[in-house]
Amino acid sequence: LSSSKEFYTNVTDVAEAPTNISISNGTVPENSAGALFGILNITDDDLDIKNITITDSDGGHFNLDTDLKLSLYSGIAADYENKSSYLIEITLEDNGGFTLVDTLTLSITDVNEASTNVTLTGGTAPENSAGVSFGTLNTTDPDASDTFTYNVTGGTDETSFEIGTGDILKFKSTVSANFETKSSYTVTVTSIDAGSLSFAKSLTVSITNVNESPTDISLSGGSAAENLTGASFGTLSSSDPDSSESFSYSVTGGTDASSFEIGSSNTLKFKSSVSANFEEKSSYSVTVTSTDTGSNTYAETLTVSITNVNEAPSFTTSTTSTIAENGTAVLTVAASDPESGSLTYSLGESTGYDTAKFSITSAGVLTFNRAPDYEIPSDVDENNVYIVNIIVSDGTSSTTLIHHVYITNVEEAAGLETPDNVQTVETK
Repeated sequence: LSSSKEFYTNVTDVAEAPTNISISNGTVPENSAGALFGILNITDDDLDIKNITITDSDGGHFNLDTDLKLSLYSGIAADYENKSSYLIEITLEDNGGFTLVDTLTLSITDVNEASTNVTLTGGTAPENSAGVSFGTLNTTDPDASDTFTYNVTGGTDETSFEIGTGDILKFKSTVSANFETKSSYTVTVTSIDAGSLSFAKSLTVSITNVNESPTDISLSGGSAAENLTGASFGTLSSSDPDSSESFSYSVTGGTDASSFEIGSSNTLKFKSSVSANFEEKSSYSVTVTSTDTGSNTYAETLTVSITNVNEAPSFTTSTTSTIAENGTAVLTVAASDPESGSLTYSLGESTGYDTAKFSITSAGVLTFNRAPDYEIPSDVDENNVYIVNIIVSDGTSSTTLIHHVYITNVEEAAGLETPDNVQTVETK
């Protein structure tokens, strides 16, 4: 036998401790000040929270408002490259006196950021090298694993540059630099990252000087007077792309190399034993080599000139001649002149000579004014040797010849010489 009856019981609530704290999202992008991570979710039978606190090791970056929204403070943004996640500790105390300590991991997502700098390793290149490289381009970017492409996008010298293999900045293959003309170039390079963000920077590259060979030799003057032993033809100088260069010189060839040497202060001169005769040779050819401080050389054949110097004529007539008495003709005087000019003859000093007893034509025909008599000499020394002073002139210079005319005796017919006045004396 059985009997049943329904009973009712009241269940009274007992305060229990919270069991879990979670967040609705927990992730924000970097660089977003005051970013919201989400709303806290608390597992508790009594949601009447008495107190909740956040402890973090990052100096209090996080804010929890009354609606349980967890965010960064308004002036704070996360940097993924510096820190990609945060661990915070939340302490919850409810009205039942229960406490729960839980930890949350908050994540920061990476955002592609623009580059901050472009640099160039090296930055210099030598002159005179077409298509030369100035170094490798590098980009500073917050995103450490980013990749970059480069373009030349401006600058004063944009047209001279291009980007080569391996991200090198280089001259175009048709371009080379001349340090003496332009020692630096400016170009703007733009770096583009994998997310198409770009950064442009103006770069200045330098050209280094290269010692270059001389290109020309010049000679100040280039002429010298004849008959001058060891004559100097002037000072040698060199043209060289390197403006501050110095040079040494040497005679290295040419038709007349054996006649020349380099004198002090870089003069080109005849050797001390050499002089020139304009009438025989009016120009000389010599090869001179210029050597700079870098041992670069340049050789040039120089032609130097000999200037004519008026030279006095010289007599070809002997200093003596012999003629028979009783005649006036002596001889025709002859002379030569290096310049082959017109010569005129005249008589010179009479004092101490017998010059006054002679006459001479401009063509050099010398005659006695009165035929000499061997038996009655009329020369200064009365020895039948007549001394005459003869001058030859080319119009500028003159030369004197002291000529001795020897008189020889001629056999003459015998005769009675009767005085002009004859007196007779009477004798007994």
